[in-house]
Amino acid sequence: DLCRVGIGCGARKAEILNLTAEDIDLAEGVAHFRAETTKTATMRSVPLTRGALEILKERAERFPEGSLFADAQPTLVQYRFDQTREAAGISKLNGIGRPLSFRSIRTTVGSWLAQRTGDIYAISKILGNSPDVAAAHYGHLLPRKLVDVMSTIDV
Repeated sequence: DLCRVGIGCGARKAEILNLTAEDIDLAEGVAHFRAETTKTATMRSVPLTRGALEILKERAERFPEGSLFADAQPTLVQYRFDQTREAAGISKLNGIGRPLSFRSIRTTVGSWLAQRTGDIYAISKILGNSPDVAAAHYGHLLPRKLVDVMSTIDV
């Protein structure tokens, strides 16, 4: 569930582990990450995929008080991530030789959003980065977007 929610919102592991039922707006399909749980110490609201919303709704029913991931042991998250990765036959290293970790889910979400939308500002808001950081991480995935933007000028 933790990995699927990560894919469905791009949040950091600690941010997801700290979600409570009160943080989820089921009607709007949004997770509200409280300032005290984010790396940047600023609150942010992130739209959820249908799959992530379904998981969080079910967890809110199971865990109406406290963390929605009260059953997740933070020290075992990487271990379980590695087990799942191995079972899926996925390499231990990513494409640039770094070990895969839960953080890899977050960077994958950022990459998908960059490739599909080209909207660095929206990516920065969803991931909780500054636009400069988002551009540095995902800008190389936008060459087609730059061509499309320049094609709007007819000189």
